[in-house]
Amino acid sequence: MKLRVEQVGNPKFPRYAIVCENGTYFDGKGWTPDKAKAIRFASLPVVKDDWKRLQSQMESGLIELVGTVVVRIAGTKELTAKQIEELKEYLAAASTLTLNYNRQRPTGLENIVISTHIWWDLKPKK
Repeated sequence: MKLRVEQVGNPKFPRYAIVCENGTYFDGKGWTPDKAKAIRFASLPVVKDDWKRLQSQMESGLIELVGTVVVRIAGTKELTAKQIEELKEYLAAASTLTLNYNRQRPTGLENIVISTHIWWDLKPKK
């Protein structure tokens, strides 16, 4: 998961926030989808150390959980190998997985960083 620094607030007096690629903002303790709760840094040099620390934590990745999503596509004919590849590319670009940030996380995991990605491939026929 990649982080970026985004300018927020009044352009005459810019402040900076750390934003995760999933659209959540760093609030000083954890991640929130609410931009208004984001911690605001006074300058780019000030945000640099926190950005580096948070990016390093994300890249370390303690565990990886794998889930299964089954999508059935019905058509009037068999798909060609080229059509299947194009469909996989389309689904990878067009699909998203949204987490419910209003639901309380398990005790002790309130501040963990969660990133998601969906990979598409054919499920072997039985």
